[in-house]
Amino acid sequence: MIREGLYDLDSYCRKVSMAVLKQNLKCLGGDAVKEKVVDKEEFETLWTTFFDLYDTLESFGSHLTKVSIK
Repeated sequence: MIREGLYDLDSYCRKVSMAVLKQNLKCLGGDAVKEKVVDKEEFETLWTTFFDLYDTLESFGSHLTKVSIK
């Protein structure tokens, strides 16, 4: 999903994907200890928010496509 988001035509989707990817890489790389420790609950909240937003944008995009076809 992150890979698809990074290559999406919508710039906002790319930005959100990049932000989630960077945050996760910081956590895995040990930088999170220096900046901020992300607990499991916050990590899951970030991912849930990302996927909900992605689904909403995808649904909105398909809705616009259906309208323009009619």
